[in-house]
Amino acid sequence: MKPNSTFLNLPKKFWACVRLISQEVGYTERKTGQIKIPTLFEMSTQLEPFGIDFELLQVQQTKGKVAFGTLFQDYFAYRANIRPLAKVMIVP
Repeated sequence: MKPNSTFLNLPKKFWACVRLISQEVGYTERKTGQIKIPTLFEMSTQLEPFGIDFELLQVQQTKGKVAFGTLFQDYFAYRANIRPLAKVMIVP
């Protein structure tokens, strides 16, 4: 699978927040197993206990002048919509 060029070379701060948001919001819906696409409100409320001001974070920009808030939404939507890898059966 080729990486999506939109998400290449993003700052470590972005990926740290993606990981923290995923851990706190949850990666999948428990009942359906669907990969979650957290809302901006969910992201904000999950980062708040860690002292992260989401309002300031989401307006920070990459070198390409794209706001983190937009990238968060785009990344989580992309992650939820990429085709899952085929399951491989291992025969003993």
